[in-house]
Amino acid sequence: MASALRQKPYIYLYICTRAPDPADGRSSHITLTEIAEARLPDAVAALLRGNREASWMDEEAGLLIALLTRLIANLDRIASVEASPGTAISEKGD
Repeated sequence: MASALRQKPYIYLYICTRAPDPADGRSSHITLTEIAEARLPDAVAALLRGNREASWMDEEAGLLIALLTRLIANLDRIASVEASPGTAISEKGD
């Protein structure tokens, strides 16, 4: 993700900010900008509307749900590690 942000800095400025991790200079903290956070509800609504119109097959919908569930579990795991004092996670997930 970080390499994609470096390639399109004009998009990066509107969607998220990147700051060095104070505990580990090799890592970065990437967060949504206020503009992106304000537009998030509309983006989610558009996504849900698009999904309803896409006519997903049951197998496709099940795979998407499984992958999103896995993504959320990984993000929760990373967030709990980051919350631990003295622990840093690099952009590569190291």
